[in-house]
Amino acid sequence: MIIVDIKNFNFLLFIILEFLQFRYKMINRITKSLLILSTASVFIISCSDNHELQQTVKNTLPFTTVTFSSLEPFDKTEAKNWHTVGGVYVNRHKEGHLETKDGSGILANLPDENNKAELVTSFDHQDIELEVDFMLPKGSNSGIYLQGRYELQLLDSWGKDSLTYGDCGGIYQRWNKQSDSGYEGTAPRVNACKAPGLWQHLKIVFQAPRFDDKGGKISNARFKKVILNDAIIHENVEVSGPTRGSFFEDEAAKGPIIIQGDHGPIAFRNLRYKLYEQDRIQLADMRYKFYQGEFDDFDTLSTLTPTKEEPTDSLTFKAAGDFDIYAIQFDGLISAPKQGNYLFDIRGYGPVRLMIDDQLVAENRLSQDLNDPGFGEIILTEGNHNFQLTFLKNERPWRRGLSVAYEGPEIPKTFLQARSSVPKRPTPDPIIVSAEQQVALQRGFLMHKNIKRTHAITVGTPDHINYALEISNGALLEGWRGEFIDATDMWHERGEAQLIQPLGSAQEFSAKPCFATLTSSSSDWPDSLEADNSPFVYKGYELSSLGIPTYQYKYDGILIKDRISPDTNIHGLTREVNISPSTSTIYCLLAEGKNIEKLDDGSYAVDDKTYYLNVVENETEPILREAGSNQQLIIALGNSNSESTLKYSLIW
Repeated sequence: MIIVDIKNFNFLLFIILEFLQFRYKMINRITKSLLILSTASVFIISCSDNHELQQTVKNTLPFTTVTFSSLEPFDKTEAKNWHTVGGVYVNRHKEGHLETKDGSGILANLPDENNKAELVTSFDHQDIELEVDFMLPKGSNSGIYLQGRYELQLLDSWGKDSLTYGDCGGIYQRWNKQSDSGYEGTAPRVNACKAPGLWQHLKIVFQAPRFDDKGGKISNARFKKVILNDAIIHENVEVSGPTRGSFFEDEAAKGPIIIQGDHGPIAFRNLRYKLYEQDRIQLADMRYKFYQGEFDDFDTLSTLTPTKEEPTDSLTFKAAGDFDIYAIQFDGLISAPKQGNYLFDIRGYGPVRLMIDDQLVAENRLSQDLNDPGFGEIILTEGNHNFQLTFLKNERPWRRGLSVAYEGPEIPKTFLQARSSVPKRPTPDPIIVSAEQQVALQRGFLMHKNIKRTHAITVGTPDHINYALEISNGALLEGWRGEFIDATDMWHERGEAQLIQPLGSAQEFSAKPCFATLTSSSSDWPDSLEADNSPFVYKGYELSSLGIPTYQYKYDGILIKDRISPDTNIHGLTREVNISPSTSTIYCLLAEGKNIEKLDDGSYAVDDKTYYLNVVENETEPILREAGSNQQLIIALGNSNSESTLKYSLIW
């Protein structure tokens, strides 16, 4: 007999009805969206004298790219130490070593006593967003001067524990000639510098100093953000004047990028940038119409009389007042400062649509979160255009927010809505897991190559060399130097995402299963393992006296022991794999990448010189093979009456 409490029954019935209603809404919304998508193929390009809707929707406007096919983007093309080349190689053990191959696509500096000039761009910049890859030999030194005045240091700082303004990514100090001493200068937050001979990625967002009509400076230059190898190393750092070694003693609204050429070899590739001026879109003559009730279709509003209609000077959901479920429509003029492409980003806790001159620019019908963007690109002529922004607040009354942002010709991403239209949630105090005193282990979820890995274990060490392992398949996911992890997302509020955030510049490795039995050494490597019928079984781990785990797996009944340890001699990780005696052959996937190159010292440069792999101990030779568009390095183990041992190191 089942006894049902009537109060609980009514509550259960309420929950069921709410779920069915929600499901109906979602099915209805998805059906409408599919109809829209099916007709979108017909509506490819719409144009008039004033605007043109682009066929391809992007999430950012394109950068200007420098291909390094020649030195044309630079003024000092006579600088004989700078060359366009097709390839570079650095022996990481030799001071200042840099070899080149004929071709184009890479810019290399090979200075000598007579040729060591800087390189100056043929364009000047004000505010700029710049990205570039660079490669440093051992002990080498260079620098990028924004506006020719404010240096961001490029130096071989690999493995250093204590950083100054003079290390890689540092904002160099200023110099006082009267006292013959330096001042200011900002060290990077973390050491994200890679080993000599590896490609590194740098991103700079720079704001130029501002001047009044009489030429007086009203605000300092600012490095708004600097990211080195995916680690934020600076945010909102002001520079009060030109740094030491600047090519100009004064400050100005604009100046060129200058690359230092007299301190050592360096190579660059994949340079791209966006230049920004001060003009912005302006909104005028705005009114809003408010509709009380629940709406799932934008076009329904045109058949209704609004509950309220008033002029307004801002875009904000707060125009709806205290109502929770409603629709609001803004109309007015949008003034483009110059002709060009404009990319709009619309978001809301409810569907949002943007029309300009009666043409659809962006639509976000399924939006119920400010993290769900809708993008649309349009070409606008300079001057005024009619716009209409519609927002349907049809669910989740406790969540409120409406956001409209855009990029344009020489305009960075800028928000059009009132600040209050995106309520700020208080930033929680971070929950940091430290490994300063002893080895720390933390299970959780980890984002790896844009995929959430749900069986990750992260290990932090007092040596500040840390890693993450996928215990469901033995894949070493990534390694990083520095502090251990930020676990805020696991514990703050509901901890829904359960994500672990490594503190430092993480080097990602392959997430494919580490072990496999293959018919032959040329057989395809499995992308994943079956969840219910996998030959791979995780059997836990044992801790050494220092707290370093040794993992145990069984693969088709064969026992595998796997120990991953920090190695301070190489500032990386050493992995030792032991296979119990077996008549079967097990293959181990050492690495996978776009290309894998065997170097003169016997080590391998993996994934276009992203990291190094060095096989320290093995009983058979590694096999370098093609794998579709990638290459793989695998090795055969087992098939022996005694234990098989593999030991290799990862250096980045």
